[in-house]
Amino acid sequence: MKNLWQDVTYGVRMLLKNPGFTLVAVLTLALGIAVNTAVFGVINGFMLRPLPGKDNANSVAVEERNEGEPGLRMASYLDYVDYRAHADAISDMTAYTNGLVGLTADHRTERILVQYAAGNFFSFLGLQPSLCRLFYPT
Repeated sequence: MKNLWQDVTYGVRMLLKNPGFTLVAVLTLALGIAVNTAVFGVINGFMLRPLPGKDNANSVAVEERNEGEPGLRMASYLDYVDYRAHADAISDMTAYTNGLVGLTADHRTERILVQYAAGNFFSFLGLQPSLCRLFYPT
């Protein structure tokens, strides 16, 4: 314990002897801690926290694998309709897929990412809008 206290005392004396180095070291540590905190805050908000809504721990994604083809692919909408019609052990099911569409405004066209979702998508997740109303199945 005595050696540890001597080492700490020596370290503090050396830092006080070189104020320029001490300032750079403290600023570097502060910047590193700040960046780490900001990155973790973003990752925590988007990836680590569970989605809002009802019991999402029991939600699963269904994907398909074609024999002879590598990797998984999303099930088609017709497969989803068939699964939903014959799923006795599942309380509810929804479907979604991502896509790109063209949006034109002020004589400019942009490609934007959209999500196509089944009519029960929001109720499946247990989400309610803050304003207005949801889309309903037709």
